[in-house]
Formats: sequence, structure tokens, C-alpha cells
Amino acid sequence: MPDTVILTLLLTFATVIMGVALAEQTLMQTVEHWYGGFWDFLAFAMQMTLILLTGFGLAMAPAVQRAMARIAAIPKTPLAAVTMTALVSAIACWVSWGFGLVLGPIFAREIAKRVEVDYPLLIAAAYSAAIAALTAGLTITAPITVNTPGHFLESQISLVTLSETIFGPTFLITAFLGVTLVIWAFRQMMPDADEAIIVKAEDLAKMDAPVEIAGTESATFAQRLNHSRIITYTLVLGGSAWIVHWFITQGFDLNLNILNFIFLILGLALHGSVQRYSQCFANGALGCRYYSAVPVLRRHHGHDGGLGHGRDHRPVDGFRRHALHLRLSSHAVSRLRQHLRALRRWSMGNSGTGAD
Repeated sequence: MPDTVILTLLLTFATVIMGVALAEQTLMQTVEHWYGGFWDFLAFAMQMTLILLTGFGLAMAPAVQRAMARIAAIPKTPLAAVTMTALVSAIACWVSWGFGLVLGPIFAREIAKRVEVDYPLLIAAAYSAAIAALTAGLTITAPITVNTPGHFLESQISLVTLSETIFGPTFLITAFLGVTLVIWAFRQMMPDADEAIIVKAEDLAKMDAPVEIAGTESATFAQRLNHSRIITYTLVLGGSAWIVHWFITQGFDLNLNILNFIFLILGLALHGSVQRYSQCFANGALGCRYYSAVPVLRRHHGHDGGLGHGRDHRPVDGFRRHALHLRLSSHAVSRLRQHLRALRRWSMGNSGTGAD
């Protein structure tokens, strides 16, 4: 598969050709339009990146990690494990796709530490349920964008309210049916115990990489300021006051800006210090350069800018683990294909096509 920046450039070239051929624009006029709109996507690209990074910050918060561990202790059988993984991943991704796509595989890992279940299938279930829930997700790009004042199509379509999109019955029913179908499908694909790929709990534990913050017992004044809870929760209090004010004055009006602000303040509160949250953000940003943030910026902004692409591709451990999860998921996809081929042969045999 070509790199995302190459795909972006190919689409750009195709748009230029169509602009000249179909819109009766000269080549220089088309380039002028491209340049003029080039910088309009700066805010949108940053909004998308913040959804990913604030989601990463939420997923890695100590309180969220502890909650995941407690919930992961509930299922006792492989079928229950797959069901719980899919549900938690779907709910998290409904709240924020950045949160869900990070938390889902981490939660699957916590489940696999406690239940002997086919690990590739578990990871695939987490990702599949997350994607299914995105249909009506609170941060799904198009509906939230067109409900954000000043969006790039506002002059053509005005603002489109969320009651017409993600809170409408079509979106909600589609998401519910999608998640339900994913859970059913992965329960049907559960392999026998002797065929399951089991990853040992001690091996999974090695993947854990909590954010480490130096202690403050012998810290300097500057270090104590970095970890000051007074500064942290003063900021949280001010941000929370604005969020309450927003909903009182605007009603339940969600857009990219207020959603990112909510996730930012919530993440800061859960991490408990500006320094801890900043370090988590830095880890997420470095890893996202390799894993997701740069592709997001490329797709929505069309260039690599000053991100230093090509000089350093070292991801943080958390995103190396995601790459591992994606590779393991391919085993589950292969198993799905085998099931579908078997189902096709069975249906052909029953219809007489393949009967002796």
C-alpha cells in the first residue's frame, strides 16, 4: 500500500486535472485555488490530531487503567471475554475514536491476562467493534465538522445539527446493529481450545509501559511546580466552569472545539499533574508520528510540513504494541476468510451445486 502522503498527492493531481478539464479553469487558476485552500485546513488538521492525542491521554490515565483492570476481571470464559472486549471498545470509540482505537487493544490485553482466549481474535474484535460504533460516534469527522461554526463548507450548506446526523435514528440504529453483528460474528469464529493462539500473561505484562514520573521528595522548586496539584486543578476547575457555561448557554451543542476541550480537561484531571499529562502527550505525539497523527495531518492538510518525516521513525512502546496488535489481527482476518469459504461451500452443497 502506498504511503498516505503519496495517496494524498495523487488525489491532489487528480483534482487539478478535473479542475482544468471539467470546471473550465486554467492550470494557474487551479493551482491558485489549491494554494488558497491549503492553509484553511490547518485548524481542521489540528482538531483531528487533538482528538487522537487527547484520546491517547485518556486511555493512558492511571484511573482509566485501573478501571480497565477491574472490568477485565469480570468475564470468565472466552465467549464472555470477546463480548466484553467488543462492548468496551465500541463504547470507548463512540465517545471518541482517538480514545477507542487506543483503549480497545489495551483492554483486550488486560482481558487476555485473565482469560485463556484466542488473542488475535480478541484484538480483531476490539478494532472491529470500534469501527462499527464509529457510525454514530461523538467525534466522527463529517457530522461534527459540519456542526462546527466556521467550517469550510458553511457558506454552501450552513450548519447541520447533530439531531440530523449522529443523534438521528438512522445513525444510532446502524451503529447498534453493527456492533451487535460484530459481537455475534466473533463469537461464531471462536476457535476450539486446541486451536486457539494463547499469549501468556507474563508476556502480555511485558507490553505494559506506564508513564513514569520522577518523585518529588527531593525535587527542586521548579520540579515541584511541574507536579503542583494546585496549578493542575485550578486549571481543571476553570476549564470545567467553561464547559458547564457552554452547555448552559448553547444547549447540548457538540462540535470539534468543545469536544477536544472536554477531553483535554478530563485528561488533565485524570492524570493529576501537568507534568504527567505533558509527558503522556509527548509520548503519544512521538508514537503518533509513526502510527496515526502524521497520516491524519497528511490526509487533512496534504503535506508533511515541518514534522521531520523521514528523519526519525522511532515510535514509543505503546504504538509498537499497536503494530503488534494489528499484525495479530491479520490472523483473525485469515480465520474469517476460512469460515466464509467454508460457509460458501456448505451453502453450495445444500443447494445441490456441489452435491455428489
